[in-house]
Amino acid sequence: MSEETRTEWLATYHQGDRRLQDKRHGILRLNRKKQRIEFAVQTMESEKSPLIIVNYPIKYLKNVEIIEKREKLRKNEYIQLTLGESPEEMTPLFSLSIADLELVKSEILKFNEEIKQIQEKSTKVKSEEDIIEIFARLLTTPIEQFQQIISEVASRLKIFTAPPKAATKAILSSLEQPVIREIQEVELNNRKIKYYETSQARDTVLVLLSPIGGQIEDFYPVLESLRGSFKVVIYGLRGYTHPIDQDFEFKLKNYIEDVKYFLKYISNDKKIVLGAQSVFSAIILEEFLDEKYSNIEKLVLISGLHRAPDNFRKGVKALPHYRTWGPFKGHVRKIAPKILFSKNSDKEMVSSFIKKAFSMPDKVYYQIFKDFLPKYDYSRKIQSVSKPILLIWGTEDQLIPSELKSEMINNFPPNLLSHKEIVGGHMIHLDAPSLVAREIDKFMFNNWSTIHIE
Repeated sequence: MSEETRTEWLATYHQGDRRLQDKRHGILRLNRKKQRIEFAVQTMESEKSPLIIVNYPIKYLKNVEIIEKREKLRKNEYIQLTLGESPEEMTPLFSLSIADLELVKSEILKFNEEIKQIQEKSTKVKSEEDIIEIFARLLTTPIEQFQQIISEVASRLKIFTAPPKAATKAILSSLEQPVIREIQEVELNNRKIKYYETSQARDTVLVLLSPIGGQIEDFYPVLESLRGSFKVVIYGLRGYTHPIDQDFEFKLKNYIEDVKYFLKYISNDKKIVLGAQSVFSAIILEEFLDEKYSNIEKLVLISGLHRAPDNFRKGVKALPHYRTWGPFKGHVRKIAPKILFSKNSDKEMVSSFIKKAFSMPDKVYYQIFKDFLPKYDYSRKIQSVSKPILLIWGTEDQLIPSELKSEMINNFPPNLLSHKEIVGGHMIHLDAPSLVAREIDKFMFNNWSTIHIE
C-alpha cells in the first residue's frame, strides 16, 4: 500500500475521551464503510488478543489540527480531533510518528469531505409513497429481514441524519462502548496500591496477585473467561504498577507486608481464595499457609513451585549488579519469549508482554531474584498445609522441571490437592486463559469431601 492510500497508523491516546485511560497504545484508522474514525486499543482480552474499537462518527467531526505541547524541555506534537459542539465537545488527543502527522491530518480532512458528499446525496426527501411501500412489504417478508427493513425506514425518515442538540451525548450513546476496566487506587501503609475489582457483591473473593513481569491487565484474559458467581480482585504488586518510584525495596518481606494490608482492607469478613503466579507463589507459601489467616480458605498457584530449581540458585549467585546489566539484559530479552511462552503462543501477545516486562526498572527484578530465590524452599512446609490448593502448570514450561512438579505433588496432602497441566508455557495465564479460568471455576466450587488428583 502506498503512503498516499494509508488508512491506519500506530498512535497513542493521551486525553479528551473519558472512555479511555491515558497513554493507551493502539491503531488510529479510517473506516470508510462505517463512516467513522476508529481507535483500536491494543489489549489482551482473549487468547487472540483482539482490539477494542473506540469510534468517532465522521459526521460529528468539527475540526482536526496539529497542536504543540511542551513537557519539561521537550516539545511534542499531537493530532487533536474536535467532535460535537461546545460546551459538550469531545477533543481526543493522539500522538503519532512525526512523519505521519501531516499525512494523518490530510487523510482525515479528505475522508470528512468524502462522507459529507455521500450524506448530502442520502438526505434527499423521499416521497410518502416510498415509505408506505416499505411498510406494505412487511406483510410478505420473513421475520429475519425485519431488521433490514426497519433500518431502511429509519433512514428514509431521516431519524439518524439530523445532528442532535447535544452532539457529544449523542456520540456517546451511539458508539460501540469498549470494555474499559477502571483500576482503583487506595493508600495503605503510606503506599499507593492499585487494584481492579469486579462489581459483584459476593461472599467469596478471588484475589489474584499480578503476575511476574506483568501488570494487573495480564490477568484480564483469565477474568474474561471466569463463570463463577464470586467477586474477583486483581492486586497490583509493587514494582509493576505505577507509581513505581514510591518504592525502593523489592524483597519478599515487602511484598508480604503489602498483601497483608491489602487483604485486611478488601476482605471485610469475606471468604478469600488467594492466587499467585510464578516466583510470587513464595508470597503465599512463606506467609499465608498459616492458620491465623482463617478467612483465606483456598489457594491457587499458577506456574508456581515449592522450591527454586538448583540451577536458578547458582545463577542468582552469579547475577551481576543491575547497574551493569547492559549486555546481560539484551541477551535475556532475546531468549525470554522462548523461555516464557510456548512455540504456538500468539506472537503479538508475546511481543506486547516482553515490551511491558522489560520496561520495568532493573532493580525490581534484581532484588526479587536476589532475595526470593536463595530462600525459596518450602518442601517441608507444604507437607502440613491445611487449606485446599490448586496447582496449574503449562506442559511446555521451560522454567519448571517435570521432576519438581512431581516432587511438589507428592509433598502436598493428597486430600487437599488438585493439579492440572494445560498446553502452554510458563505464562499459561496468557497462553490459555480460558482453560486456566475453567480450572479455577471448578476449584472454587469443589466441596473438597471427594477431592482427587487429576
